[in-house]
Amino acid sequence: MENRLLIVDDEEAILYAYKRLFGAPKRGIIVDTAKSMQEAVDLLKTNKYKVVLTDLRLGIEDDLGGFRLIKLIKSFDSNIKIILVTAYGNFQVEKESYEMGADYYLEKPVPTDALRKIFKELY
Repeated sequence: MENRLLIVDDEEAILYAYKRLFGAPKRGIIVDTAKSMQEAVDLLKTNKYKVVLTDLRLGIEDDLGGFRLIKLIKSFDSNIKIILVTAYGNFQVEKESYEMGADYYLEKPVPTDALRKIFKELY
C-alpha cells in the first residue's frame, strides 16, 4: 500500500497547514485534501489510503460529518487508520469517535508534536 494520507476539513487554511506538515517529499507520503464529505468520498473511491485525518464538523450545516465519514471510511477499507480532530470535543464525543472506529482523537488546537508522534507510529 502506498503511504497515502487523506485530510478532510472544511477550512482551507487547515488543509494547507496539514498538507505542508505531512506532505514533505522526503517523508514519502502522498497527501490528498478534501473540503467536503463528497470530495472525500470521491477520493476514497479512486485511491487507497493508509490514514485519514478528518475534522468532526465539516461545515456549519454538518455538525457531525466526521462521524458519518468514519463509517464510510470503514466501509471502504476497515484497515484505514482514522484520526478525528475537533474544536467541539468532550468526553461523549471522544467515546463515540472510538466506538465508531476512530484510532485517534484530538482536540483543537492540535499540538503539532502530538500529530508528529502519531504519524511516526503510523508511517
